[in-house]
Amino acid sequence: MMCLSQAILILILLTVPMAYAEDDAPAPATRPATAPTTLPIRKHPSTKALRSEPERLLALAQFFIDHKSYPPARQRLETIIKNYPDDPTAKEAQALLDTISQKPASSTEWHNTTQGKKP
Repeated sequence: MMCLSQAILILILLTVPMAYAEDDAPAPATRPATAPTTLPIRKHPSTKALRSEPERLLALAQFFIDHKSYPPARQRLETIIKNYPDDPTAKEAQALLDTISQKPASSTEWHNTTQGKKP
């Protein structure tokens, strides 16, 4: 049977942290230092750098046309024609404006015409 002093000694050994020699010490629980990874920015192959304001407006107008949102497209195209008449994009803007001139003025009108409703 164990005496009281042995029981106390075992208890102390179990509760007191042990001192390690430098070689025996467990490695700290930290993550290894790694350089932060950055993902490259991928652009769509058809994306090109738009250098001028008329080019940006024309691209935005084309986006609206593609999504059948004609009023904001008209606004951008008219801005190009009015503010940049000598820019090459003005001719393209005029051609697009002529193309969408028969389209409904608003998305509600467009919806009504596609559903067979009369305004």
